This record gives sequence, C-alpha cells and structure tokens, in this order.
Amino acid sequence: MNLFLRASALAAFTFLVGLQVTDGLPAGAGDVAVDIAFYNSRVDCTSQSVALNGVSFPAIYAVTSPRTKVDPTDVVYANPHNAISALFNATQVQGKIVLIDRGPIEYDVQAANAVAAGAAGIIVVNNVGDPSVPSMQQTTVGTGVPDVMISQNAGDALKAGAQFGPDGVATVSTQLSIVANTEADRLLKLNAQNGTISWSVVVPNDGSLAVDPGDFSVYTARGGHNYETDGFIYKIDNTGVPVWDINSPPTISLNSYCDFFYVTNVAVDAFSSNPGVVWSENGCFGALSKTDRATGAQQWSLLTYDIGKPSIDPTTGQIYAITNAGNAYDAETIYSITAGGLLSYASSCEGFTDFNPADGHLYRGGDASARGCGTTLSQLDTTNLGLATWTLDLSGTVSSVDGLAVQPWQGGYVYAASVTSSKIVVVDPVTQTVVTSFSTAFPPKYIAVDPAGGSIYVADDVHPTVIAYGPTGALLWINPNLGGTVTNLATARGLAGQPPVPVATAATTAATSVGSSSATLNGTVNPNGASTTVFFQYGTTTTYGSQTANQVFTGNSVQNATANVGSLIGGTMYHYRIVAKNAGGTTTGSDLTFTTAAATPTPTPTPTATPTPTPPCKAPTVKVVTTGTSVHKGKTVTITFTAKNPCPNTVAHFSVVTNAVSGVDFTLTDQLGQDATTTGQTTGPLTLYSIYTSRRKTLPISVLLTPDPSYYRGNTKVTVRLLPN
Repeated sequence: MNLFLRASALAAFTFLVGLQVTDGLPAGAGDVAVDIAFYNSRVDCTSQSVALNGVSFPAIYAVTSPRTKVDPTDVVYANPHNAISALFNATQVQGKIVLIDRGPIEYDVQAANAVAAGAAGIIVVNNVGDPSVPSMQQTTVGTGVPDVMISQNAGDALKAGAQFGPDGVATVSTQLSIVANTEADRLLKLNAQNGTISWSVVVPNDGSLAVDPGDFSVYTARGGHNYETDGFIYKIDNTGVPVWDINSPPTISLNSYCDFFYVTNVAVDAFSSNPGVVWSENGCFGALSKTDRATGAQQWSLLTYDIGKPSIDPTTGQIYAITNAGNAYDAETIYSITAGGLLSYASSCEGFTDFNPADGHLYRGGDASARGCGTTLSQLDTTNLGLATWTLDLSGTVSSVDGLAVQPWQGGYVYAASVTSSKIVVVDPVTQTVVTSFSTAFPPKYIAVDPAGGSIYVADDVHPTVIAYGPTGALLWINPNLGGTVTNLATARGLAGQPPVPVATAATTAATSVGSSSATLNGTVNPNGASTTVFFQYGTTTTYGSQTANQVFTGNSVQNATANVGSLIGGTMYHYRIVAKNAGGTTTGSDLTFTTAAATPTPTPTPTATPTPTPPCKAPTVKVVTTGTSVHKGKTVTITFTAKNPCPNTVAHFSVVTNAVSGVDFTLTDQLGQDATTTGQTTGPLTLYSIYTSRRKTLPISVLLTPDPSYYRGNTKVTVRLLPN
C-alpha cells in the first residue's frame, strides 16, 4: 500500500443492468448522468505568440485561496523551482504569476515564499500526471493571492511552451490568467434519446457518480481532502432536487490514517436483501463503505488497496472490485465483499471489472502497468475468485484497454475502451470473438451503456462533450458543450435490460408462374427472432397501390415467402416488392418487375341489343378533414377523406406535397399502420407523425388529390376542400 498522498483516477463509468430480463425498463432508466469537472479553477494561456495560445489547464484552488481573477500576466519559474526557501529571482517574480514545482514541504511554505517575492498569483505543478489534480488541502494559511495547482502533464506542457531561462523568465512570450471555474462540481442529467439537458445542479464532488436503479436518483461524493477526515456523500432525486442536505450531508468514515481522503467511485445495490450504496476510494490507500440508500447512514467500512469502480450482483448484493494501483505499488488483488461487509480476496492482474447480472459473469481487463491485465479480456468465475473461464487477447485490435462495460442482458456484448487507440472493441462473450470495433471522435476515457437498447455514451475528461453511439458504433447524437469538462458518465445499474427487437431482413426474388392475368410473387424473410408480418406490394408503378394478404413468420432462419395475385392486365409490366414488419421496424425488399403475357383474343360476340346507358355518376366532392393544419415535432395529425357520390367504393388518390423528407421528418401511415407515402390511395384515415428529431420544428400539412380515371368515372373535375375539424 502507498504511504504518501498521491493522485487517483477521479472518475469511473457506470450504466444500467438488472435483476432479471423484463419486457421494458421504467421511464428514465436510460437517461445519462454527467459529472462536470470538479476543478474549481483553470489556468488560461492567452499569449498570442506561443503554441499554447488558447489552451486552458484544469486547476484546483487552495482551500484558503481567494477566488479572484488574475488578469493575463507573464509567468516566471520560481528559483529554486520548489520554492523551498526565499526566491533568488524575486525581482523577476514581482507582480507576475509564479510557477512552483511541488516539493517536500507544505504548500503553506511555498506560497509564503512566493508572496514574499511579490507574486500576483501562484501555480503549483503537481508531481503526478493527469488526471491527478487532487486538492491543496495542506494550504491552511491565506496567501492573499489566487493559489492553484495543475497536473504534472499540464506543467510540462507549460514549461515546454514558455522555455524559461536561468532567471526563470520565459524566453517565449507567455501570458497566463487564473480564473474561477463557474461550472465546477456540477451534475447534469441528459435525455438518452437526444442528449438534451433535463436538469443541472451544483454539488461538490470528486467525480464519483452512480444512478439508483430503483428510483433513478443520482449519487456523488467528496472526500475530506485531508488526512483522518471523513468523506461527504450526496443524493439528488430524479428531478434534480437534493435529497440529503448539501450544506450538511451524511458522512462516511474509516479508522485509518487516510480515512476517506477521496471518494472516487460509487455503485448502488437496490434489490438484494441488504440494499445500500457502496462508496470506494482510489488513492491514499483504498477503502470501501456502504450506506443506507434512504438516509445515507453508514452500515460498514473496509480498508483495501487502491481500487477502481465496484460492481454489484443485484440478486445477492455481492460486491466486486479490483486494484489498479499502478507500477509503483504491488497490489494485484481482486476483492469479493458480501452485502454485509465480509471481505475475501485473491491474486489478480490489475485493471477494471464489470459484472453482468443477466448472465451472472464478471469480466476483467485493462491497465497498461507492468502488473496490469493489459489488452487481455477475461470472463471470471465468481465461485473461484480470480480464476478465468476464458480469455481473449485484444492486442490485434487496440493497443490498450482503459475502460470496460457490458450490455446488461443475457449474452450482452462486452465493450473494451482504448484511450491510446481512440477506439471501442465490441466482444461477443458467447462466441468469445470480436464482433466489430469502431473509432470514437475523441479518446473514450469514460463510457456508459444504456440498458434500454445498448447505446454507448463517451466522454474524455478534456472536452465539455458527450457523444452517443449505437451498439456497434453508429453515431446517434452529440451534445458538444455542457459548460465544463466531463469527468464521468453513469446510467442506472442493477436491472437487467432487454435487447432491442431486431428488425427482420427481407429480399424480393423473381416472380414465377407469370400468366396473362396472374403471377406468383416471391421473396425471402428472416424474422430474426421476432414475430414478423410479411406481405407484397404490387402495381404498374413504384407507388404500387395493391398489396397481398398478411402472412406471419417466426424464427431466426431465412424462409421463403410467396403470394399469388390475379386480375392482372395482360401484356403489362408490374412492379412488386416484399415488406416485413415487426416490433423492431419495417424492412422492404428491392423493387423488381415482371410482364404479364398478352391476353388471348376473345371471339367476337354475337351482337345484342344496346342496353339503355346508365346515367354517369355526379362529379364526386371529396372533403379532406384534418385535426390540424400543421403538426409540431413528436405530434400527430389525423387526415380523413370523405366523398359525397352515389357511385360505390370511391377511393381517394393522393400524393404527398412537402419539402420535408419522409422517414427523416415525418411518417404517413394508413389505418393498417402501413407506409402511405408511396401507396397513393386510401379509403380510410391517415396518420401524419412529425418525428421528434425532425429538422423542421413545425410541419405544415398539404394533401393533393391525384386525378385518376377510376376516381373521376368520366367526369371532368373534383372539388377538394382541406379543412380542419
């Protein structure tokens, strides 16, 4: 175990899984909780002549530091660099921002030496790299000037850009400013369907984040940020209202030197016989604590090595966690803890774990340290802790594994996220093979999986952005600016989701038995496991106009579908295609054609007396009635056709007249639920639905009746009125 304070991975990823496969998930289950950077300040580079122009480094204020802005000012490197004594270059530091390396003394002493030299602001460079900028809790004396810390990586970039001389003055014109980060410690909740913000609330936290699968509230926490100091825990309900008092929150404690210096991860047990919230620490030793979901009262706490995100079996409440202490610390341990706090452990490579309650398996992989699991993905035997039932080497696809997540249903895919390759690998645990991999717009440092369909949400601890991808990599949506660096993502865990119903596949094949007035239409269909309705559309144009009777297919194999059609016109070319519909959507086969044989001439009939002609029908008056003359996003309008005409079986023929695009901005279906944008005729009502993601906020309605001989019946005009009800 480590004996000195060091930085930690201050965020994890969580997502929704479950107790048993259900027919559907509750509203809000797939929504995405987002944590905005807990850094309460930033260092902005404003010089116009340096490569770092426009770069912002996340920073953390000292506890007693004033939160005032330091306007763009030259930066000077302290001499000595760690400000262990009075500065030799005080003349150069006067009125400037001084850069100090973290050293073997308290921040108070470093800050006092910088202020004595007349510094306008202080930037301390941490001695560990990203993402570790913890806090300056040891600065307990007010310096009178803004006093912040940046990571070692940020400090290295700053030094390279400034090219400091022996006197600490930058040889490249480099100006910096120190400003408060107004978006620090903020939680958001996003709509999983489109990424819009549902609510936002300011909560102090270290990046831990989880969604309660029982009531969809959100949990986060902040460590004491000092030795032997308790951590503070917070609960926000599903609407963004704090459940526990933010100004006086419940605490978690541990009888150890570090106590809960940080609270870096959290997971929720909502369904076992002993439910609760499990909090963990990674850095300054590791720790676990479990509290009551309703009150936050602590049930138990345990000391561990540095550990990452816990995952929980919602049936038993068993907790699993693995060490990821890095090369400097020899931990190599995997833990299994009962719901009541009884700990057992075994040897293991270090990395990340995730439990899938739908299939009862624990998955492990990742961590590029010498003791890490690297690019090896394993399925673990939970009855023999640390033993792998199978392993899969992903090095042929990615060069690192830096995150792990599973689809929360039986046999759901496993996702291995690679920061170095900026890629996600999709693994089928049933076949133990890579299904596919896809590149992400930026390195996927944090990932979360939506239980209601398997969408993958990605953030990188750099951009104020969340991106949603489909289960195998299709881009769904991007929220490009959430107002602050995204440091964690979470969706609910603990419920088993049900995979989305797959769309059937269908193909049109050549027609057979083509005669002068009849033919057999053919195609193939694979229902892909869902009950599927199949029919053929046919007609003399690609708008078809006629269709065969419905047939129902089931199973997971390719099957033949046929339909006989009659009353065709001889010597005429017909278009046709197969259509397959199930709960997953509608699939249409390609358009094919056939030409009927010429009709056999009929003998000249014996002349008969000319019958008295039937008087022609009156010109029909067709009234188009709508429930509105325009339709907003996500809304529907019903369109009905009525005809005042003594002739029977009047059919209204119409066409869609709009600048919108069918299937993108709207759908138009008839009373059978079939696509009506191509059939062009109706005897019953139509339903116009403006898709929620339409490019048009409001879609005007225009229905144009199409002239047709069977419609006019020899008359010369039709009167049409488009009227709302």
